[in-house]
Amino acid sequence: MMIGIDSISREIQNPFGYDANDLPLDAYCEAILTELSFALQRRAPKSLEVIEDTLTREPAADNSKPMATSAPGAGAR
Repeated sequence: MMIGIDSISREIQNPFGYDANDLPLDAYCEAILTELSFALQRRAPKSLEVIEDTLTREPAADNSKPMATSAPGAGAR
């Protein structure tokens, strides 16, 4: 039994070669390249414009105004 386990461990010791029981790394890399090429060819969608607050159902606040730079109540002491 120990001889069988030893021979199995020798076979799977280096899975990155070109033997019959090694991982098909060339196929994996080609699949990744194909998926990345497809993903990079597509443009990201433009962000959606918020026209209504979904919680209050009121028109969205005007986002063109600059945001306050300090927290409320954090005035000078």
